[in-house]
Amino acid sequence: MAASFFFRPFNSAAALSDFSGRHEMKDEGSGDAGRDGNRGPPAPIRQNAEGEYRNTDGHHRVTALRKVTALTGEDRVTGVTTTDGRTFPADLVVVGVGIIPNSELAQEAGIACDRGIVVDDCSRTSDPAVVAAGDCTARRMPDGALLRLESVQNAIEQGKSAAAALLDRARPFVAAPWFWSDQYDVRLQMAGLSAGHDRIVVRGAPETRKFSVFYFRDDQLIAVDSINRAPDHIAARKLLDAGRSPSFAQAGDEAFGLAGLLK
Repeated sequence: MAASFFFRPFNSAAALSDFSGRHEMKDEGSGDAGRDGNRGPPAPIRQNAEGEYRNTDGHHRVTALRKVTALTGEDRVTGVTTTDGRTFPADLVVVGVGIIPNSELAQEAGIACDRGIVVDDCSRTSDPAVVAAGDCTARRMPDGALLRLESVQNAIEQGKSAAAALLDRARPFVAAPWFWSDQYDVRLQMAGLSAGHDRIVVRGAPETRKFSVFYFRDDQLIAVDSINRAPDHIAARKLLDAGRSPSFAQAGDEAFGLAGLLK
């Protein structure tokens, strides 16, 4: 029987959770960046994901592909062809789309757009009478940079901010972004954005499949990725929102209570 094939036309090389039937996981150097601009996850996270898939019952394997060029088949799909000329057999293809924001209407209306509809923390656009929320937006950050997030949290919180703005109230969305992904019995939870980090600290033992990676920039905590360590994730979100940072030693010491930094 042919394999199911999960196809994302964007950033497939950086996504360790893409299914492609029984094929082995490989990184073929697409050059695509991860969710925050870094080239893929750090070694502890990547190695854990690779080991997890290779330890399954043989029915699920992962391949990180450069680019999909064609779907083959007559009346139904039978394969997926990639840029290197290989064709992977497939009896089901799931295509993930939507990475390009639909901002045409806003552009035609003269509203500022740059890789999405530009909004402030309150979901207000350049037109005071118009608000925007969700994946189509690019939020202006305090440093002037634009941040576009495709996540449940972002859509919900921006929706609340937009509703408040329509009522002439200010409800800024400034919380640290967070994400999650469940893969078999592994839960990956992410808080913050690790782009530009200059140091990582591992808390816990990766071989136990329960650990967290703390990302720092200029000695300040900017993000945390956690594997099966929900308490670390919750603490990280609170620390990031409060602007508090553990030291390198505190981040790596499992005996140190991170919540104590919030008192």
